[in-house]
Amino acid sequence: MNLSALRWVCTSNDHRRVHPALMSRCTLFEVPPPNPVEAEAIAQQIYKDLLAEHPWGRHFAPALPSDVARLLSEATPRDLGRVLRDGLGAAALAGRMHMLVGDVRGSRARPSIGFSA
Repeated sequence: MNLSALRWVCTSNDHRRVHPALMSRCTLFEVPPPNPVEAEAIAQQIYKDLLAEHPWGRHFAPALPSDVARLLSEATPRDLGRVLRDGLGAAALAGRMHMLVGDVRGSRARPSIGFSA
């Protein structure tokens, strides 16, 4: 069986934890985290996609307010969908067609595991 055309894409948050036998078969591409401007643009795009995917999306402003986008830029792209749905729900319950900073819950990066004083 000739599998020479087969391609795989592997992802890892820390390539140093990938077994060396597997890494020897991979080409490493490091993707830097987004800068603040890029992170705000990602938040805006995920917001727009979320509105476009749901019928209720037409009831909300087409773009996030800049202070909300700035706050959401601190969230991981993985968490943004959940945080935005929760925030839009809070705005809807308050009778608003736009989100406020106070509608955003859990957008900050998670603290490291352990205890804080």
